[in-house]
Amino acid sequence: MISGAALRFWHHVNPVSGATAAAYAARYEPRIRGRQQEVLMVAVDDRVSWNTSQGRTRGRVVERRNSDFTFDGQHFTASEKEPAFIVESEKTGARAAHKGSALRVLKK
Repeated sequence: MISGAALRFWHHVNPVSGATAAAYAARYEPRIRGRQQEVLMVAVDDRVSWNTSQGRTRGRVVERRNSDFTFDGQHFTASEKEPAFIVESEKTGARAAHKGSALRVLKK
């Protein structure tokens, strides 16, 4: 469900709109659910791509993490609902950690 803060913000932005809060929630709720389902579709050994400052990079998922961890000196938050993944670049072999929502599964 959409949080009360999001609905208050929406009402503030659209004070004269005839749309109801329920219509707003119905319109945007599926996108939120879709992202969560997409996270669950990523699996170890999947070929994925992710965005970097140099553009999109391709690689493979090496490991799935379900609890908070530190990787390369940076702290990451992960859970069963929103796991994090260690990915390895095809080009350089460098490893990085990303949330599942940042990864796109590629065809094999």
